[in-house]
Amino acid sequence: MWAAEGLRDRMASHKFGGQSLQPPTGWSARCRVSRQTVTRDRAAVRSVGRRATATKGRGLLVWVVAQLVGTGFGLLLGQPVLACVATIVVPLGLWFVLGLDFLAAARPWLTPLASVQRLLAGDMSGLAWPQWTVMALLWVGGLNALGVARLRR
Repeated sequence: MWAAEGLRDRMASHKFGGQSLQPPTGWSARCRVSRQTVTRDRAAVRSVGRRATATKGRGLLVWVVAQLVGTGFGLLLGQPVLACVATIVVPLGLWFVLGLDFLAAARPWLTPLASVQRLLAGDMSGLAWPQWTVMALLWVGGLNALGVARLRR
């Protein structure tokens, strides 16, 4: 329902894509929704729900790896401030160094950032999962194993 005739006149004067915008007239024009539209909208909502659930799962993987990298540096270095700095500087530094042309192929295998970018983008097909696994074994397993070995000495 249009509150004022002035609003209707202003809306009719606006042009969108070469066509003037006209308000719907009559009850049937405002309430007409086809079954096809409702079905399409429900499918879109389900699709968004599935993507959101998948993103949450991938985000959880990223969070777990980041926490365990931090734990590994904490165990290895023994000083919380150094461990916090190393958790950021070492992976990013390696990512920048492996960005050189002749080392670029090693980047997805050895750096968390490259693997995380592919994981969060949903581009985990083919070689991406083995790359993620190798990266996680190196950064999570390797750092924590070295840290535990350091503590046992």
